[in-house]
Amino acid sequence: MSNRRKILLALLLFLCLLAFIFRDLLSYGIGQARGEAHMLLNTRPITECLSDPAFPDSLKTGLRMVGEIKSFARQNLGILGDSEAVYTTFFDLKGRPLMHTLRACAPYSMQPYTWSFPVVGRFPYKGFFNNKALLAEQAELRAQGLETETGEVAAFSTLGWLPEPVLSSMLQRGPGSLANLIIHELTHGWVFVPDSTDFNENLANFIADEGARLFIAHKYGPASEKMHRYKYIRTDRERYMAHLHRGYTQLDSTYNSAAFKILPDFQKAKFKAALMKSIFSRLDTLQFSYPERFCGMPDSVNNNYFLGYSTYEFRQSMFKKEFEERFKGNLPAYIVYLRNKYGGPKGS
Repeated sequence: MSNRRKILLALLLFLCLLAFIFRDLLSYGIGQARGEAHMLLNTRPITECLSDPAFPDSLKTGLRMVGEIKSFARQNLGILGDSEAVYTTFFDLKGRPLMHTLRACAPYSMQPYTWSFPVVGRFPYKGFFNNKALLAEQAELRAQGLETETGEVAAFSTLGWLPEPVLSSMLQRGPGSLANLIIHELTHGWVFVPDSTDFNENLANFIADEGARLFIAHKYGPASEKMHRYKYIRTDRERYMAHLHRGYTQLDSTYNSAAFKILPDFQKAKFKAALMKSIFSRLDTLQFSYPERFCGMPDSVNNNYFLGYSTYEFRQSMFKKEFEERFKGNLPAYIVYLRNKYGGPKGS
């Protein structure tokens, strides 16, 4: 056998070994690629939707709003990104969720289970286009004694690697909520730190909150009814987040206490259930403008509920302090600073 054939055979065996070692990741990647391909192959250019007489006027209004938000983010906030790849097409979900996420953690720990992905690093959640694959992995995690939580995906960012369509579900949102969602995802494509999910999600949420407020004021006026509603809902959410953060801290402290650790499992479970019930019952003591949105205990709540909000919300004060003290509330200047300091995805 020639040296060249030996090298090729060794390379083939090495690739087969890699495929075996990373077979789960490979299988997941193929499933995700199929879901992404199905979506991208069934999108329509937004320009085509807007010129189609049969396309619903309500959806046309939403698509025009997305265009306005995108232009505002680029021209007024300095979130540049790749405007040709993001939100230039439309995908109709036909009332079905596009994707679900899966979270997991130990029953008496506030440390999330994480998944590792090439290039972007570790994440405390995993997305699935295929619901059968999600249920299978959820069952595996539960068999390991972990708590799990699933949720629907409102939108996602491919960090500029692939085109990102406007989803029909996005257009059911009001102007403030839609602006928040679009600016959040655009931020991911402009400022991104690999292997730092909490930082990226908290930052995108902070920029989205401030950016949406500016957009609503720009479009409808700072004293408009829509502006007042956005402010009140935002204040409600900040109060809710602060309360959940206190609950998160209380749960973490309890799980790590010596007295709790020596309890038998059935008493741990009973104590945990009572503590979570107490955390949510105290929501009634807060002053919400829209209490129907924030009061009450979610069904089947577990540690993952608090960890999910931790990923997106609990580091807001860090960004707010820097934004207000160092940049005096100048959001475009703050975004330039963040981009220069941290860079964007794909090493850009």
